[in-house]
Amino acid sequence: MVMLSRKPHLFSAEELRLAAQRAWHTSFAGGEGSMHCVAQSGEVTLLKAGPHLLNFFYDTLPSCCKLAQGVYLNLRAFSSFIPLILLTLVFTLTLAVLELHHFKVSRESELLWSLLRQLFIACWGHLDRRVHHLSLPYEFDAFVFFAWPVTLPYYLYKSRGIRGLFLAALIFALLLLPDLVSAVISVSIRVGYLG
Repeated sequence: MVMLSRKPHLFSAEELRLAAQRAWHTSFAGGEGSMHCVAQSGEVTLLKAGPHLLNFFYDTLPSCCKLAQGVYLNLRAFSSFIPLILLTLVFTLTLAVLELHHFKVSRESELLWSLLRQLFIACWGHLDRRVHHLSLPYEFDAFVFFAWPVTLPYYLYKSRGIRGLFLAALIFALLLLPDLVSAVISVSIRVGYLG
């Protein structure tokens, strides 16, 4: 179990002892041979409740990963793109298999990919805007749907600053992946590297 809080707070042994006593309706005063106790050393706390042992660790690191000098990518923002990543991988694999067998993707499939991509980005932008409490015009979702290559970087910059532009670059790279893979396979076939 992981507990995330907006502000770091190191619970004292006494706070945990009182909370455990309320939860288990028994004394956590400890003592030799006690099955219910709280022990704390620095930033590590152990709570023994009968046969159960809970460890409390405190970490003050932000919930993001450092990718480059001064550039951070929020893991929650990244994980919200998992459906788009999966959709892109499916389309990329489809394009690759079709290209290897000397078939072309139908115009309808390309339109479906484009529609799903635009719809996902517009829905994600709408939900993300609520999370960031960003006040934008009511029609902004339609702008994102129809003109996402312009409005998405604008929105990401407005909501996340310079980090948003990095996220926009990652999204653009992801969305260009199917065409890039298809082009590489097509050139490799023409040159003779692939059957």
